Amino acid sequence: NNTPAKILFSHRRTLVTDTDTTEACSINDACEPNLCSCVERGGQAADCAVELHALCQGGMTRPEDGMEFTIDGCVDEAGIYYRDAVCPFVACLVDGEETYESCDCAFYSVACSLYVDDAYYKDDEDVL
Repeated sequence: NNTPAKILFSHRRTLVTDTDTTEACSINDACEPNLCSCVERGGQAADCAVELHALCQGGMTRPEDGMEFTIDGCVDEAGIYYRDAVCPFVACLVDGEETYESCDCAFYSVACSLYVDDAYYKDDEDVL
């Protein structure tokens, strides 16, 4: 199972509503506050695209104390899923040159290639 211990969005880019999200936004203020606020309001990946994109671009620094926020502060093992699937999806949305549908198709194309051999995703039409 490739599901990280602490994630903001599931493989469908929808909000994970269990305690992991709350943890991600409360542990040492490690996750960027604007993203946490968006997620806590029920935002999905597309709703929080601007906040996610800022973190995917290499992070943000809080001016008052210099604390740097990165996507790794919001998720455990951000790795392949965020770097290769979610980050390009939100970049596509923020860029605005493609339709949502085009960005969505590109996301699923990448997700399918990433997880094609993962037993967790095999033979389950509800997963992908």
